[in-house]
Amino acid sequence: MIAFVIIAAIALPAFSSFQWLHTSGTRTGTTHTRVGSPIDFYTVNCSEDFGAELGIKPRPHYVERPLFYLFSGCYPIYASSPVRTRWATKTHLPQYGKPAFDDLHTNMLSPDEPLLVGCFVERKRGTDIICDYALQNGELAPAQAPPELDDAWAC
Repeated sequence: MIAFVIIAAIALPAFSSFQWLHTSGTRTGTTHTRVGSPIDFYTVNCSEDFGAELGIKPRPHYVERPLFYLFSGCYPIYASSPVRTRWATKTHLPQYGKPAFDDLHTNMLSPDEPLLVGCFVERKRGTDIICDYALQNGELAPAQAPPELDDAWAC
């Protein structure tokens, strides 16, 4: 009886995995349509393509939406997320634009620390004002704000 239980404990998960690979596993997980990125993540080598190394310490970053999941998959980052009352830990999707900028500068960066920004270099201007400004000016220091924005953007 014990032998049967051991064999079943090994065989059932193996059968389930085999069945998944030959049915839904070939259709799901092969594209990343829900993350809004034009890049096939399975073709990316973080070390070769982005210079990522083992042991990088997480730091606060602002990353535009189409690049977020690729960037955060290669680099450990702290990203802005809306506060939810259910948990003390931020567990929601990342936020972008003014709310993310404000949260990063108010809650994650010291007053003299510049904001690290991740953006596609080849991109359509006007899709993300933070990236537009950062790519044009090199960095977005805490006391700076894009001139197009009101004073609430400055920290």
